[in-house]
Amino acid sequence: MVIYMGLLAILSIPFWIVTGIVSLTINTKREYTHYSRFYGRYFSLVLRYACFLAGVRTRVNGRDKIKDGENYLFVINHRSNYDPMILAGELSRNPIAFISKPGNFKIPIGRRFMHRCGYLALNRENPREGMKTIKRASDMMKETDFNTGIGVCPEGTRNFTEETLLEFKPGCFKCAMWAKKDIVVCTAVGTENVHRNYLRRRTKVVIDILEVLKYEDIKGLTTIEVSDRVRDIMLKRLENKD
Repeated sequence: MVIYMGLLAILSIPFWIVTGIVSLTINTKREYTHYSRFYGRYFSLVLRYACFLAGVRTRVNGRDKIKDGENYLFVINHRSNYDPMILAGELSRNPIAFISKPGNFKIPIGRRFMHRCGYLALNRENPREGMKTIKRASDMMKETDFNTGIGVCPEGTRNFTEETLLEFKPGCFKCAMWAKKDIVVCTAVGTENVHRNYLRRRTKVVIDILEVLKYEDIKGLTTIEVSDRVRDIMLKRLENKD
């Protein structure tokens, strides 16, 4: 397996050189106002390839529940750094800009694509600034604005505990409520094994698109009630993995 992965890494060098060159065409000082299909699709390819090199083999269930090109609020559990990477990479027909921690915007090459594709850094130390980010994400979901879907991990941080899910941060659901968009509830199973399997064996990951909560069905609920409903849907799947 180590030899196989080493050969893959060597063969991937031309791809990463080209990707680096493409990334240099992105001006990180510029505030882009619209989603770019070219950079979005290219970044999805980069994410899928990076996961492939890490030994991830993904199966996605429930693709038929979402419409291609539609903007949603995608929510997923958070066991690994690979959760948002895999989801955004696999659902390339639905643009997803994740709300992420500031540290991820220091990743070489990736930070440029994240900037161009509308990813947002969340200041978790300053609630007021954090709410500004949520408001910006809500605006970006509108077709008249940046025109992209938004991705969030409502637990707020990776779950390293024995608990199935951490407590949710209800504020993130304001993205969908303010934008009047549907919420796509997803789960990832197996991503916590990627790092420990790296260079040893492949890691099977299953992404389940469980349910699409229509805005019309939840518009009368508070964000706490929406959060509880989403969490219950995720728990039902994660506690019955078979």
